[in-house]
Amino acid sequence: MSAWFRAVLSGLLLLTLTMTGLFAEVASADSAPNSTADTAIAVSGANPSITGSMTGAGNGAYRYYRFAYPGANTVVRVHLTWNPGWSSTANGFNFNVYGPSGLVGQGQRGDDAGPASTSYLDVVTPAPGDYLVQVYSYTQSTFQNFTLDFTGLGAAPVAAVTNNSTPAQAATVTQQSSSMSGTLVGKGNGAFAFFNVEYPGGNWPMTVSVSFSPANQLPVNAFGFLVWQDDTLVATGVETSRDFDKATKSVDVTVIPAGKYTVQVVNYADGVNANYVLGINGVSASTLNVTGNTTPDKSVTLTAQTNTARGQLAGAGNGSFAFFGVNYQGGKQPLTISVSYAPGRNATGSAVGVNIFRGSQLVMTSVISDGRTLGSGMAYQTYSADDAGYLGIQLFNYQPGVTIDYSIYAMGLK
Repeated sequence: MSAWFRAVLSGLLLLTLTMTGLFAEVASADSAPNSTADTAIAVSGANPSITGSMTGAGNGAYRYYRFAYPGANTVVRVHLTWNPGWSSTANGFNFNVYGPSGLVGQGQRGDDAGPASTSYLDVVTPAPGDYLVQVYSYTQSTFQNFTLDFTGLGAAPVAAVTNNSTPAQAATVTQQSSSMSGTLVGKGNGAFAFFNVEYPGGNWPMTVSVSFSPANQLPVNAFGFLVWQDDTLVATGVETSRDFDKATKSVDVTVIPAGKYTVQVVNYADGVNANYVLGINGVSASTLNVTGNTTPDKSVTLTAQTNTARGQLAGAGNGSFAFFGVNYQGGKQPLTISVSYAPGRNATGSAVGVNIFRGSQLVMTSVISDGRTLGSGMAYQTYSADDAGYLGIQLFNYQPGVTIDYSIYAMGLK
């Protein structure tokens, strides 16, 4: 056991946990192998999802996990799903995250999915370090199954980016989780750095954050970032932390249209040389150009490393099809399948869409919506289930004489 974990364990024994998330006892009365901080289970980019269970106790039941944070303002999201959820546990079930300096924060309530509930917390900081996650239950005699998912672990190291001061020079982000550093000398009318990402749409969460210094010379409105879809402003970074030297702004983007989005880092502090690290998580990774996958035996498998494919599909009155598949990891982890296609609904109506099969069973059919322009459309759906297994994806086009250009994204694969 490292000295740091011994120190954390000793510190936790002195604190008091209230129902708002402050700690009480660390040691759990049960005998689970990871019921104390010094027996925490390690997670990493190679095993970013883990399941567990426990029965709550009035004085607390606990499960502990640890991970190595890579630094460079990489966005590492800790996401907890448990069942039964908030309706049964109220605030008695959740998690806390500790870093080298102590408590980082408590899980923030997410969406409910039937009887299950979720909470999440993003870790974003320049410095690498060891982190500890404590899942706790104060719901006396209530049994919960839960899943912890970690996104952003094992991300690419920070890369220095230069000469991207205009939209035409924008740096292109090609990994699901990326960290990029740069400098901007401020101007009264603005100094800028541009980054292009491919966002999968379908309300998949894309997290953008920027950490910058010297914060004491960069007022809250002087440095930050904007997210654009063409010439439409989609989101603006919101400050989440600040000290004398460093400040951080971040935002989660969840919208329907897929396609190219631009992140614009800005510095309006005239003459101030600002250093920044930009972290982006939840974008398209490597892309395949596909042809010939018109029957199930020629299906193309999408993976976490290659989660996007592009192709064309000519319509037919009795249907024409493109087939894909994914190996779903189970554990009720969300998998979003989204398809951006042109021409859009103004030409195809609901003739274009996507079906998801588990074996021969149709488990989900897409939601149809407008895309980025009047000439583009979206078909998307989010799937979750307890059991892992192969899912077949059938993209269809029943519009005779209309050929669509499409991009299909599979987000959430591990």
